[in-house]
Amino acid sequence: LQFLYLIGSATRNKNAFTMPLLNGQFEVTIGKADKVPQPTLSLMTVDPMLQVQDCRGHVIVTGPEKKATHTPEWNLTEQVSIVETKFVSFKIWNDNVAVNDLLCEAKLDDSHPQWASLLAGNAEDIALNLPRKGKDVGCVLTLTIKPLFHLTGGTLCAPGARFNSRTGCRVTLFQSAHIGSERDYLPNLNYYAGATPMADGSTLKRHKTQQHDSEKLDDEAGARAYTPRNCWEELYCAILNAKHVIYMVGWSVSAEITLLRERNIVVPGYESIDGTKTSVGELLQMKAEEGVVVNVLIWNEVTSCQTSVGSFDGVAATYAGQTRAYFAERGNKVTVVQHVRAGTSALDNVRFTHHQKCVIMDADSLEGMPKPKRMIAFMGGLDVTGGRFDTPKKHIFEKADTWYANDYYQGCINGADPKHDCREPWQDIHLKLEGQVVWDLIQNFHDRWATQGAAGDEMKLFHFGAVGMKDTLCRRGEDDVGSANAAESWNVQFLRSIDKFSAKTVRHVEADIHLAYENAIQNAERYIYVENQYFLGGAQAWAAEDKVDNRGLLDVVAGNKDATQVNAVNRIPLMLCDRIFRAIDEGKPFAVYACIPMFPEGLPDSAPLQEIIYWEHRTMKMMFKKVTQYLQQKGSTKKARDYLNFFCLGNRERNTKPRRAGEEHPRQKMAAESQRHMVYVHSKMLIVDDDYIIVGSANINDRSMAGDRDTEIAVGCYQPHYSKDKGQQYPNGHVNAFRLSLWGEHLNEGAEVNPVLYYPESQACVEYVQRRTQQAWEDFMAPQFKEMQCHLMAYPIKVDDSTGDCAPLMEVFPDFTAAAKIAGTQSALVPDWMTT
Repeated sequence: LQFLYLIGSATRNKNAFTMPLLNGQFEVTIGKADKVPQPTLSLMTVDPMLQVQDCRGHVIVTGPEKKATHTPEWNLTEQVSIVETKFVSFKIWNDNVAVNDLLCEAKLDDSHPQWASLLAGNAEDIALNLPRKGKDVGCVLTLTIKPLFHLTGGTLCAPGARFNSRTGCRVTLFQSAHIGSERDYLPNLNYYAGATPMADGSTLKRHKTQQHDSEKLDDEAGARAYTPRNCWEELYCAILNAKHVIYMVGWSVSAEITLLRERNIVVPGYESIDGTKTSVGELLQMKAEEGVVVNVLIWNEVTSCQTSVGSFDGVAATYAGQTRAYFAERGNKVTVVQHVRAGTSALDNVRFTHHQKCVIMDADSLEGMPKPKRMIAFMGGLDVTGGRFDTPKKHIFEKADTWYANDYYQGCINGADPKHDCREPWQDIHLKLEGQVVWDLIQNFHDRWATQGAAGDEMKLFHFGAVGMKDTLCRRGEDDVGSANAAESWNVQFLRSIDKFSAKTVRHVEADIHLAYENAIQNAERYIYVENQYFLGGAQAWAAEDKVDNRGLLDVVAGNKDATQVNAVNRIPLMLCDRIFRAIDEGKPFAVYACIPMFPEGLPDSAPLQEIIYWEHRTMKMMFKKVTQYLQQKGSTKKARDYLNFFCLGNRERNTKPRRAGEEHPRQKMAAESQRHMVYVHSKMLIVDDDYIIVGSANINDRSMAGDRDTEIAVGCYQPHYSKDKGQQYPNGHVNAFRLSLWGEHLNEGAEVNPVLYYPESQACVEYVQRRTQQAWEDFMAPQFKEMQCHLMAYPIKVDDSTGDCAPLMEVFPDFTAAAKIAGTQSALVPDWMTT
């Protein structure tokens, strides 16, 4: 074994808590075994097969069957990802019979004399004894374990990831599906070439001084206006302009929705089309009839279907069955592959999902490029489906008869009716990619299509090397879109969470999104902003009372024998704590801001949601406790909330809808009277130092990060010209402007943002955001209707500054029953693989 082992905090900060667990990217090389024992049925020949698993039973390496030998030689090398495993098990089976016979097995863990040395980063030669069950001796498997490097920071791209960072790209960031006429709700912002040499030999600097309380932007030449863009309008135009190929990937895709709501956009060649009345299905069907290759790849949510009896959205409301039926009824000119998230057992077909979201198409090339067409992509958190269209004002009652007339969505009210109930507002982050990185997304699509499509479906892929395309379409290396304006170019790295059951080029598991998060957090110097649909992990550091036996019936059936280890072991919460520890050690300002939903979408008094809320509360509880204890250990007078804060989004609007004439459900009644609703945060984003940003489909939980559960994609992006790698203490390119525009929306800053927001790490900024968000929570909870000062609210918890204890601010979420506890509750039936 050669471990590409990512030590992270274990070697850098010895005063912080350390986790003696294997974590990261691994290169595994297996040679041979000696003296494999005879099978239980002694007349059988020995056909040994090797399995290497982590502590949760995930198979990370398989040594194929070797015929009739007691000394099998595998001589194989694999690159795999492992997340927080306390041991690695090695099992040799006899693959000769229908029911496999376990011949011998052993664990490599902290009881092994060389385990500690491995964790310290030393290379070791190991002869591992694999005894037969009930005996002391068995065969001997010789291993070489060599850590190749430590994750010590210094690079913005994730080292060891499957895909390299691509240079010369373009990135357009979208803070909502649509901005339009609500542009005046957002601040006016510039971005600056911070240390760019000017004609007179001086340099343009954004900051005149470093005094946070009085800082203002320069008005010198070189400032460029930042304009927030309209995601779904640009996607609409890109679909119509495609001439050769459109690939669409989604957790959910609805053929019925329209992308344009506020205005029609006339696209040359399609002047007769009214985009506000043309659905996504009609757009794709139109392009397919023109001869464009249109392929749609969606998760098969098995309860979503269309039958002669009726149409069923499915438990998760993905519309998968209806979408496939829509195009089937129109001749299957659009090819739809609808596939379950397959795995090692039939249970995987229903418990995990394909969660990726992207649309890829050809587009006109830029001036100076060698060929007339190139490839672009849209990706991030937005599915092209119902309920995702939203704007900066996050309406809950307004625009009901216009923008949302045919797209009413409400997942948090029983029996919601668009005639009477408020809609569920939506917050999401998306982006458009141009340049060489798009070819990595194309490879991902082809990998999944080849694995999940039926026989013959591969022939329906677009053939980029076909006759005629060589002179028409730019290939990788020919689409350096950043060369036209090098100062504005981006470096972009494509990242995946995926395994061999979902993509043909993956040998076992890729968990590169988790790797990129770890690397970004460790490289942070000033602040980190997280905006994510879920936030749970670090269960290996939860207090003992929080790791009680949570196994339900399905856990037992699935073979989960560990009664105390919850499957929420991604390191992201731990890495955030560790980065705060470093700031405390160095005496430097540092802040972590996390914006999450008030509760997961659905009914928060239901058992599955209560369990997710329970895990999230335990994660926050662990983090505040750890930071408080570390501050006290260092003799600091600061408190945990000087470094770490959680927020959610909400809105209130006057109820303009008539009440029901008959009896109302209690939830319907409370929502109608309170005239408030949480804004559902569906984003999957991390920003570090206004320099580096990760956007994609991955949530902060093990479902998204482990690699062998839900399939995910993301990209890590930065602009080298504006980067701190160029010596800029305060990077001030597009990432900075995007973050300020987003915060300006969340905090309702108006035309000019408060100057402290330029310095998120400062105590002045932390306190300003705390004051604004606390007032927003009070506005949200006011008994009588009250206009909210802003959407961003303090999350409803309270933290004891002296102990770090974290508790709910109130017992239950507003407008719900007593079962909707803010601290959550465990379920005796819901398995934790579903909720983590």
